[in-house]
Amino acid sequence: MGKGMPRRRSASRILLVSSSQRLLLFKICYKTGAMAGRCYWATPGGGLRSGESFEAAAFRELYEETGFRTQSVGRCLAHKEFIWQMPDGERVLAVENYYVVRTAVEQCSTARWSAQEREVVCEIRWWAENELMASTEEILPSDLPILFAQALLISRPNDG
Repeated sequence: MGKGMPRRRSASRILLVSSSQRLLLFKICYKTGAMAGRCYWATPGGGLRSGESFEAAAFRELYEETGFRTQSVGRCLAHKEFIWQMPDGERVLAVENYYVVRTAVEQCSTARWSAQEREVVCEIRWWAENELMASTEEILPSDLPILFAQALLISRPNDG
């Protein structure tokens, strides 16, 4: 049986940037399964539900993962498509849109986290741009420092 195209997994990811110009990242550490032993830093975000738009998923995921509600996720900062291995070992075509959201306060509520998120997220941290550039840990996507720099250049909504 030939290998067909992998299943598309659409997801929205959020660059949550504080007024101190720092970026919220979660450290993901897999203890079991196909990804066991793998650790990396990533932005909040997650897969689209059936019939959900990228924007709607960005709103929902931001709220579920950080407790933060926003007026607008703005326009898509970046669109990526790449092969990704899921924790259960399935290889999918990840289709991801990245959005920038500004927050005045550096806080993160884990109250609405799923059991899986509680299991794999081992650290929450706000990163300054220079810290992100200097880090030797794995950070996904690999060009996140560039995306973060672009996010910092975007004016706040309604600023013109």
